[in-house]
Amino acid sequence: MPAVSAAATAHNRRWPERAGRCRLVPQHRQRHRPSADRLFAALNESGIGAAKADQITDFAPGDKIDISKIDAVADGDDNAFKLDAGGAFVAGEIHQTLSGGNLVIDFNVDGDAAAEMSIVLVGQTTLLAAADFIL
Repeated sequence: MPAVSAAATAHNRRWPERAGRCRLVPQHRQRHRPSADRLFAALNESGIGAAKADQITDFAPGDKIDISKIDAVADGDDNAFKLDAGGAFVAGEIHQTLSGGNLVIDFNVDGDAAAEMSIVLVGQTTLLAAADFIL
């Protein structure tokens, strides 16, 4: 099971009935959310590969996946992720794959073509745009 960040621990204390579940905040409510609601603040907050990744079951238009606290390039400056434009899966990229009626999102920070974190959007049958992320 992935390690739990301090933000997630604070979130779990505040809302114990939601412990261990991802919670997305709709875009129109984002400015009102407490900082403890940040979705992904570190690579170890989700597993690697579809079988071990966090699963988000209620992603809807207007929702965003916040990965702004994760440095997209290991040992670099505070780099933002960008969507994979095809070709090689390099450091700093987000790669999306439709698989079995779900969207698997992989994140690469070290450039070895293997993901360091994955997220699964259950039931999502289209790829996301950059606007669906807080980069």
